[in-house]
Amino acid sequence: PALGVLKNPYIGLDARLSRKQNKIASTETPTGGYTLWEFSTGFERLVWGNDLTLDMGIANLFDKRYTEHLSRNKAFALELGRTLFAKLTVPFGHKSLLR
Repeated sequence: PALGVLKNPYIGLDARLSRKQNKIASTETPTGGYTLWEFSTGFERLVWGNDLTLDMGIANLFDKRYTEHLSRNKAFALELGRTLFAKLTVPFGHKSLLR
């Protein structure tokens, strides 16, 4: 589907749930559970005969403070907070050359 000049537009909302870890080995420390939310959107656009794709979003949307259970850094630091991301995908080569 298209939305004006934008092809295949999308909007996404993802959740990642992690339960608390309290069944642990003697060398580990327990960690709490958490839920992380991610919002994303993107589309394709025809530019000079090639489909360019733009994806962007916000990871850890609510800036949750958390620690991954298997992280080597969990004794010193938390994981990343809210993060903005963008990705532009440009095809390698020209479509007319690939026929």
